[in-house]
Amino acid sequence: MLAPAGFDTLARNVWTYTEEALYGEAAPYALALVVAGAVLAVLTLRREER
Repeated sequence: MLAPAGFDTLARNVWTYTEEALYGEAAPYALALVVAGAVLAVLTLRREER
């Protein structure tokens, strides 16, 4: 994966926790990814409507 050295990304945290079957620990990071994606999708769709 491409990530800056010494920097944990949301995706990396989700991957690490789910790999160890710690789904409860991965949930907040996964939710943050979903919310960020949804917000960006809504903003993109609104911009395309103009």
